[in-house]
Amino acid sequence: MWPCCVVQGLEETKRLVLSAAAGVNVHLVIGDLQDLSKLEDLCSCLLQPSSGKKYEQTLLINNAGSLGDVTKLLEEFTDPAELQTYFGLNLTSPIVLTSKFIQHFKETLTAVVNVSSLCAIKPVPAMGLYCIGKAARDMAVSVCAKEQDKVLFLNYAPGPMETAMTDMIAAEAFDKKTRDAFQKMKDEKKYISLEESVHKLICLLRSGGFQSGAHVDVYDPLPSGN
Repeated sequence: MWPCCVVQGLEETKRLVLSAAAGVNVHLVIGDLQDLSKLEDLCSCLLQPSSGKKYEQTLLINNAGSLGDVTKLLEEFTDPAELQTYFGLNLTSPIVLTSKFIQHFKETLTAVVNVSSLCAIKPVPAMGLYCIGKAARDMAVSVCAKEQDKVLFLNYAPGPMETAMTDMIAAEAFDKKTRDAFQKMKDEKKYISLEESVHKLICLLRSGGFQSGAHVDVYDPLPSGN
């Protein structure tokens, strides 16, 4: 049974989509991307509503992921099962889902966005698993871009936002400098808004002003004319 907050959050997302674009079809599929034994079935459920239909364009945004235990340094992760579980959700699942999506829509103009992070290219103390997972996902997308010239790939770092995740880092991260940095962003209202970051992503996708497989940060300048 899924927590009410998960279901309510998805229902609210559906409501917002329908209010912005009346007439579109929104299908909610709730599943655990951490449970690799059910990943194949979950992918089938996600893609089944589009089977037998033709689309001009398709877009996959891989945003699912987790922070990991920020109360420990990387040298303290000695349990293989814990690491396997973390990377199952944060690396294996997005690779499988991306592959299934590309195969399913192989006759369609397709774009894949991996929600990345500055942590993919900059090491942050007490966020070792998160950094490794983000870096590996970036590289997986970059490799796909070299292999699939008919699909557009983007690693998009949306910027720091005020969320439960950033609050957890500010409160619990083992490294004091990391805690202080996130707390300072909150105190000084330096977090970027969801609307601003999403607008930047839309402008990027519309302009195509990036090399497929590139890592683009929300603070990077847009191509001229956008």
